[in-house]
Amino acid sequence: MAKHSDKWKGYFRCDDLVPPLCDDDLKVTNGTVETLKGVHVAYWRYTPSVLKPHKYPIVVINGGPGLPHNFIRPLRNLACDGREVVMYDQAGTGASALPGEDDDDDDSEQEDVTKKYPELLTLDYYANTELPAIINALGAKRYHVLAESWGTMIAFEFAVSSSSKQNKHIREGLQSLTMNAPIADNRKFIEYQWDLDDGTVGTLPTYTQERLKHYNDTQNFDSEEFQELEEVVMSMFNARIGVVVDCWIETEEAGISSIDYDPLTGTTDIFIPAPGVDLRGWTVLPELYKLKDIVPVQLNHGRYDMVRPRLVADTAAALGFDSVECHLLPQAAHSILLDSPKEVFFYMEGFIQRVEMARQKNRRFQPNGTCPVWNKALGRAEYNTMLGWANHSSNIASTPIVLSLVAIVVSFWLGMQVGMKRNKSLTEGYEPVKNAEQELGGTL
Repeated sequence: MAKHSDKWKGYFRCDDLVPPLCDDDLKVTNGTVETLKGVHVAYWRYTPSVLKPHKYPIVVINGGPGLPHNFIRPLRNLACDGREVVMYDQAGTGASALPGEDDDDDDSEQEDVTKKYPELLTLDYYANTELPAIINALGAKRYHVLAESWGTMIAFEFAVSSSSKQNKHIREGLQSLTMNAPIADNRKFIEYQWDLDDGTVGTLPTYTQERLKHYNDTQNFDSEEFQELEEVVMSMFNARIGVVVDCWIETEEAGISSIDYDPLTGTTDIFIPAPGVDLRGWTVLPELYKLKDIVPVQLNHGRYDMVRPRLVADTAAALGFDSVECHLLPQAAHSILLDSPKEVFFYMEGFIQRVEMARQKNRRFQPNGTCPVWNKALGRAEYNTMLGWANHSSNIASTPIVLSLVAIVVSFWLGMQVGMKRNKSLTEGYEPVKNAEQELGGTL
């Protein structure tokens, strides 16, 4: 009997990874918006046949920099819920190619492009010029922002910025932030990767770390050995799917930017950038602490993510636990949409629906996801569900003092149970203890 086998195409289809799509029900329209003189950024709107009321559009910011949006196109699936989804190619990528930019041009001509548009080597452009222009073109009074990796840096910067009256007006329409592999502090993003216990690179064999550090000391990142080592790191902590995906092939074909982004981001994601790099010391954590009217935020991160739990904990603490929920994807690295697409789709869609439901019913948003809290004594992030971190505005609950208080309550409650068996009359006056049990989730 002959065995039947499917012919292997040599890659996975990204559309096969996600929940069922509704392409037959989606209308795709595209347009451009001028962000700088001569710079036209292309965008795509995915619109279902029926737009439901109170379903606000989602503006998606892809990772990079220098990548067109093609590899996140499966996110159009979120339009199946009865809302618009908008994606765009950041300036210099894909359909947003710059005037005079050509892959066949020599380096000197490419330098002329960046000299003409120095703004493209600053985060400020992407957060306070490009993104507001896309939102303004959308024409929606209310909207959500969904971002991943580099895109979360743009989204965070946009959320805390009020550089102009126009942007402040646009910012007021923001309903929520959905952040996959969230980076709110670039230095911590890199430093935490090297943690010996809770890091990624820091858990590699000693000799591998030594060789990586050698190239950081010499700044010889063009070395064939370094590039091989970095590729190993990326295969472990950037994406674990292990097979080429068609949406990445489409991304390359659409046109990766030829701009040298080293002045913006540095050469590599595993070492602190050199002095003068725009993102060297970038952070929004102090601004997030000060922000009083932050919208609901979802932070999704992978177990093997370059964004370590400690950074997620720092970010959640800065946001305030009343407005943020977190989800750990146990099988994912940094590229959550590739490694755990169905799981993260479930979290993202549910989060956005709950945000809208709370607004519709004029109720306070209730987070539904446990955020990590950094335990300094143990040197690791902890996910303690018993105290319901998501409903607390301080991370003080992670201290030994509070844990001791919990132990006292537990002991007291157990003693009460013994006493009640001996004499039912002893139960009078102890309702506060029962209430304390309920406050702690009934898991004592």
